[in-house]
Amino acid sequence: MNFYEKLQKLRKRNGLSQEQLAGELGVSRQAVSKWESGQGYPEIDKIILLSDIFKVSLDDLLREDNHIAVNNDSIKLDLKDIWILINRSFKKISYSYQIIVWMVIICTGIIIVFGALNLIYTMGAYIGKLLNYAYSLHF
Repeated sequence: MNFYEKLQKLRKRNGLSQEQLAGELGVSRQAVSKWESGQGYPEIDKIILLSDIFKVSLDDLLREDNHIAVNNDSIKLDLKDIWILINRSFKKISYSYQIIVWMVIICTGIIIVFGALNLIYTMGAYIGKLLNYAYSLHF
């Protein structure tokens, strides 16, 4: 869709006449008519005003494409922004998973160390009893 087609479509969608739009832009109705018929283009400051009036980005207004993305409450997500959000979510999940894995590894290590210490203590007690028994038999 060309600029002049978008301009006409946006104007009608917003319920504005050429005269009303011209009044908001500070130009004549004939100027708006020329823009909508493809016989001329507005100056850059008028294009910026059009973008503000219709709440569309300059990119959407000027690029030739088949649709017009209207910004509601000045919030616009394009495919790149969505991809970045998804990627950040996966990184957070991945980071959380890494933390869980490290916690399991550390807890397992602690259990092994305490188990070994308990085994040494218990074996030491049995060895001590054996030595006492052996000593008592020998003397």
